[in-house]
Amino acid sequence: MLMTIEGDKATLHTRMTPKIMMVLPRLEGRRKWLKGGGLRLEATAHNVEVLKDSRIDLEVSNPADEQGELFDSTAGFAPYEMKTTPYAHQTEALAHCTSQKNFALFMEQGTGKTKVAIDRAGGLFAEGRITGVLVVAPKGVHRQWVDSQLPTHSGTEFTAATWPLKELPKELHPGSGLKWLSVNIDGIKTLKGELMCAQFIEAHKGRVMMIVDESHTIKNAKSKRWKASNELGRCCSHRMALTGTPIAKDLTEEWAQFKWLDEKIIGIRYITAFRNEYCIMGGFEGRAIVGHKNVERLQDKVGPYSFRATKDDIGILPKAYDKWKFDLSAEQKKMMKSMKKELIALIDNGEISTAQNAAVAIMRIQQIANGFLMDDDKNINRLFPAGKNPRIIALKECLEATEGKVVIWARFIEDINQIKALLGDECVTYYGATSDKDRTAAIESFLSEEPDSPKYFVSNPAAGGVGLNLQGQCRRAIYYSNSDNSIERWQSEDRIHRIGVTGGVVYTDIVAVGSTDAKILNNLRAKKAVSAMALGDIRSWLEEEEW
Repeated sequence: MLMTIEGDKATLHTRMTPKIMMVLPRLEGRRKWLKGGGLRLEATAHNVEVLKDSRIDLEVSNPADEQGELFDSTAGFAPYEMKTTPYAHQTEALAHCTSQKNFALFMEQGTGKTKVAIDRAGGLFAEGRITGVLVVAPKGVHRQWVDSQLPTHSGTEFTAATWPLKELPKELHPGSGLKWLSVNIDGIKTLKGELMCAQFIEAHKGRVMMIVDESHTIKNAKSKRWKASNELGRCCSHRMALTGTPIAKDLTEEWAQFKWLDEKIIGIRYITAFRNEYCIMGGFEGRAIVGHKNVERLQDKVGPYSFRATKDDIGILPKAYDKWKFDLSAEQKKMMKSMKKELIALIDNGEISTAQNAAVAIMRIQQIANGFLMDDDKNINRLFPAGKNPRIIALKECLEATEGKVVIWARFIEDINQIKALLGDECVTYYGATSDKDRTAAIESFLSEEPDSPKYFVSNPAAGGVGLNLQGQCRRAIYYSNSDNSIERWQSEDRIHRIGVTGGVVYTDIVAVGSTDAKILNNLRAKKAVSAMALGDIRSWLEEEEW
């Protein structure tokens, strides 16, 4: 660490290292983050003592001529050549990127934002501005960068590895080619994961581009994910955010992503000030965001630092939807009717006072329609013998009428287990408990064109709905059951609705007549969750006769 003395004032200058990151919470005073990822703070007696106790060397120096841009060498490198030909909108996106150090690609799933990010990184490497790339992405998606995206699109020599790792490989230190480290976003919340990333950044002297893929996962600036991403991002010379859904609820989600990208873009440090400037408050005690204001002003600020692309913009064929309806058994109808009456009574008596609690009760009604019921101890009670579940029978009939490979989405693990029992070796499964190795194998085998390759890919949207490219020859997805999470639904639909689709894609919802299925589906179309409804509306919902 460098201590600069000017008259009676002393300041500390440092690049971020694992040691510095660990001691940072103990340091006092205001901090100034420099453009190249460095840090400057006051050299108080307390700070100097803390650094000495931590065995961090202090080097005393005269004032430096350069105060911010630590890394900016552009000499002696050949121009970057793309490996794959870009579409027109990708060329436009890349042109926008190259004018900024930190940039957001708000491109819908399937529009090729990963290729743009890879080409941007390759260009920065060719210019001598970076030697490494740190990718932070949802679990499973982080492996896709290394296993498929980089080999397909990288126009420069590269070496890549995925978390978890016992130690940073020597191959990821600066040397021949661009070095990539891909980590799942929950990995960086752990001490081992954060230190591994910090060691990677330190090895490259901060000349690292950090990419947060599916950046809506850091839409809350108070979350551990955001804070961990921010600590690492400040150590890197370049940053990029990638997502197709930057805003699901309100503009504070966009603010959080741009705050991570570069606080100076919007120029507002605190969320309260942002709300005052751009949000209309209302609801109980004026705490809820009910609308937005000054939106054009905000877009003028973020416009130079972001690029937006939708499927409508680039001409991908539209989606088509249909329903496959079936009847519940008499026993299921009886159980659901009884549980509905009980739930209404609990609401009337005040024993259920929040929409969140009501949503949990409705989920149990949905389980009955799916042919099972989970008790409070998470034990599964199947309502039918193997192969007799009406929903499973409906799925079988639907598949018999469907040609080609199919992606099957299901909400519950028990759903996946029953589907697996039906399809056997014809399917692969992909959900939370699936290991990274088995996830990769499942994707590769499903996308294989070999005659004996699996015909069906069975997953739940929470695990498989983000980042995966499953299009191949697959143009059909079946929703065996839905959660009421609209983002998960949109993301999962986009696993097959992507660039390269040669015909329209079809989404089929398995719907039990007289169940919650249709109501949940309607909520998804309206981008509304049961837990966000008024409790009175949920009660009226339950009393409607059609289910």
